[in-house]
Amino acid sequence: MKVHFATAEGTHSIVQRYTFPQVFDIREDVKESYELWGNEGYAHAWVMSPVTKLLVELQQSMARYPNVRPGQNFKGYDRTK
Repeated sequence: MKVHFATAEGTHSIVQRYTFPQVFDIREDVKESYELWGNEGYAHAWVMSPVTKLLVELQQSMARYPNVRPGQNFKGYDRTK
């Protein structure tokens, strides 16, 4: 399964954000031409539970280990916290 929260056709294209994420079964639909929620309703809403868990974990990791800013004298993260 693959979930799109936003898409763009190319590097300099307008980014389209969705009210509801688009869900695709990339095993059966490698071209991502059949969006499941729009075509089949909420039968595939279960996908959002593991996706949401991953996104929360990502946000927590980014809060704990933020990106190094350009020009920052980075000496590593404090792992004692």
